[in-house]
Amino acid sequence: MNPVPKSVQSIEEKHIFALDNTFWALRFDINSQDLQNLIDKQIFTPINEHEEFQKWDRDAKNYIPIPKSEYLQLWTRRIKNTVNLDVILPENCNVFVSKNGRDDKYLFVVTNSATAEAVFVAEAH
Repeated sequence: MNPVPKSVQSIEEKHIFALDNTFWALRFDINSQDLQNLIDKQIFTPINEHEEFQKWDRDAKNYIPIPKSEYLQLWTRRIKNTVNLDVILPENCNVFVSKNGRDDKYLFVVTNSATAEAVFVAEAH
């Protein structure tokens, strides 16, 4: 969202560029109104939990359902292992997605009254 809203605070950003992949993560605080504008303008929608809350099981050779807590732990580890950014994704966070071709954007949000703590992840393949 350009320009960056004045309510955005405490920005931490990490990224990695490779020949066939880009991974970018931002952690920031934002007021609720600016967050809603970001969600609307970037066309974020709530994730489909049936599709997202699963992981590959080698024994079953298929995807198996997982609880939200495990899904968030997987993302926390992925962000830490990929770009060395420490984030906390509590179970009460809301998860949004915006997919456009080979680009995936995820937004993890914890709202505290008038402000929100957000983690934005973008990946291009």
